[in-house]
Amino acid sequence: MRKWIVIGIVLVLLVAGVLVYRSYQPSQSRQVDEFTSDEQGFSFSGEMGDLEVGYTDPATADFGVPIYPGAVAAHDEAVGEVNINGKSFLMGAYTASDTKANVVSYYEREIEGAIVGSIEEGEQVQTIIKAPNETGINISTKDSKTSIVIVKPL
Repeated sequence: MRKWIVIGIVLVLLVAGVLVYRSYQPSQSRQVDEFTSDEQGFSFSGEMGDLEVGYTDPATADFGVPIYPGAVAAHDEAVGEVNINGKSFLMGAYTASDTKANVVSYYEREIEGAIVGSIEEGEQVQTIIKAPNETGINISTKDSKTSIVIVKPL
């Protein structure tokens, strides 16, 4: 009797192992991730959805809110049109040498009807400003510079 119990337990463990192994193997129905890029942008398509980014000249980007005076694009590809699963945004990342408080004050003065809030993540505090045209501005401090991320729905 004991022998049959041991054989039953071994068979159950074997079947469970095969099922677990199969669940981690890619199946034919799963979408394969694809990534392409060039000097004008990049695209990614995968199981989680699609992402397309087309770089834009920071000087011509129209967010519907002003870019902080003296702010510069964080890098060459810091501004662009982003399409995530069919929803489009204009997004830009900038840095400024002024304090975060000065940048927040500027946007509070310049955007009539703006909603201002903050998010705390440990010691990091991000200020979020939402303009009446739905453009969002995220202001934080990183490496002694003020980081400004602007996102406008298209």
